[in-house]
Amino acid sequence: MDVLEADCCKELLGRALFADIAVISGGRPYVTPISFVFSGDTLFFRSGPGERMEALGADPAACVSVVAFHQETGAWESVIVRGEVSFLEDEEALGGVVSMLLEKYRRYEPAIGIALPELTAQDAITFSMSLTDMTGRCSGASLVPRTRPGRL
Repeated sequence: MDVLEADCCKELLGRALFADIAVISGGRPYVTPISFVFSGDTLFFRSGPGERMEALGADPAACVSVVAFHQETGAWESVIVRGEVSFLEDEEALGGVVSMLLEKYRRYEPAIGIALPELTAQDAITFSMSLTDMTGRCSGASLVPRTRPGRL
C-alpha cells in the first residue's frame, strides 16, 4: 500500500461520483452515501432533512471517504477527508453549488435538469467541507503484489 500524494487525492475527488460521509448520531457512527462536487479545495454537498443533517446540526464533525476500484487491474485508490462542515446560506453560493452539481451529474443522467425545482427546494440543506485534513492511499506500485484495503 502506498501513500497517495495530495494532487492525486484531489484528482480522485474530482472524478469520483459519490462519497460516503460519516457523522456521529446519538453517540454512534452513522455512514451514508452522498453526492458531492469538488471545487478548489472544498467539497460541496446538498441533502434533505433526516438523521444525517440532524447529526451535523448537533456536531459538525464529519469524515468523507471516496474509493475507486479498477476492475481491469485490481488497483484501488482511496481518500479520506476529516473536518467540520459549514452550512451555506448565501443565495449566490447556494446557486453556485446547485449549478456545479447539475453540471457534474447531468453527464450521467441527462433528465436531471427536470429535477431543478427539487434541487432548489426550501428543505434542501447545502454544506461544505474544506480539505484541511486529507489522506490518501493506493494499492501500490505495479512491480509489487497489490494490497487490498484493510490489509486483506
